[in-house]
Amino acid sequence: MGTISKYVARNGEVSFQAKVRRKGYKSQSKSFVERKDAQKWVRAIEAAMDRGEQVEAARPGSTLTLADLLRQRAKDEDKRRGGYIERMHITKWLTKDEYRDWRSTPLDKLDVQSLVWFRDHETARGIAPSTVARLMTLVQSTINAARHDGAMVAEIKLKRPKNAPHRDRVLKPEEEVVLLSNANSTLRRAIVFALETACRQGEIARLQYADLDLAARVARLHVTKTGIPRDVPLSSRAIEAIGPTENRIGLVFGYPNSQTICHSFRWLCKKSKVRNLRFHDLRHTCLTRLAAKGLSTVVLQRVSGHKTLSQLQRYVNLRATDVAEMLG
Repeated sequence: MGTISKYVARNGEVSFQAKVRRKGYKSQSKSFVERKDAQKWVRAIEAAMDRGEQVEAARPGSTLTLADLLRQRAKDEDKRRGGYIERMHITKWLTKDEYRDWRSTPLDKLDVQSLVWFRDHETARGIAPSTVARLMTLVQSTINAARHDGAMVAEIKLKRPKNAPHRDRVLKPEEEVVLLSNANSTLRRAIVFALETACRQGEIARLQYADLDLAARVARLHVTKTGIPRDVPLSSRAIEAIGPTENRIGLVFGYPNSQTICHSFRWLCKKSKVRNLRFHDLRHTCLTRLAAKGLSTVVLQRVSGHKTLSQLQRYVNLRATDVAEMLG
């Protein structure tokens, strides 16, 4: 006979535990976020028992753990944008002792509480809400992929932490002078290129000499956040930052990945006593400066690669005085 019990956690999260007991069969239980999913599972288990099937042996994924899914996801990350960063997180989850019990959870035991523990653990480590939300998405998409492949894994739905307000930090002219004077030649070139092109740090790290057409003053970005390659117009200052190209091959700026740029820039800001500035803020700065020159939103979208105007607007931080000057 199947039963479904409702449970409310201390944080208010609701789950439903389904149980099926029948003489001659091992008791079965599983937790779900939705009652309808629990009812569907009970019907499936009872139907299998009615047919005389050994339910435990027929349950796919019962010998696999979350760690197995994460290892497979890490292998697939080379094919994905941002794969380096995701692999870095997955490696941490697979190796650090604090995640041992969590990653050892069998697939058929995964439930909403598994993700609640992960969310609360990452939050307690002081990770920003937006980052916790992205990590939760990574874990949930990994689990959902297993469900689509036929593993009997509960569909886990859990509210993500709210994102912090969008940043509006732009680089001040006097800060730019200090940073460029303190940066080494490679980082200085990358900073100038970002300020002139609004390219993301990952796009800058991946840029190769073969992607440049200096005669047309264009750089071809093959891998972008939107998944759509784009051509970036190059200003005279951007071309100067690229430097000599004759007989050059490989990476333009020599950084193996975006994280290397990020760490180098963070160290530079600390050395230069420039506070609350990230490399990605240079993208905001570029688009804000271009908008202040009176460039249309169509042109700005062409430079930035944003698909929608609402996305672009988050990156343009014009002051009222800038608009007043444009109005005349």
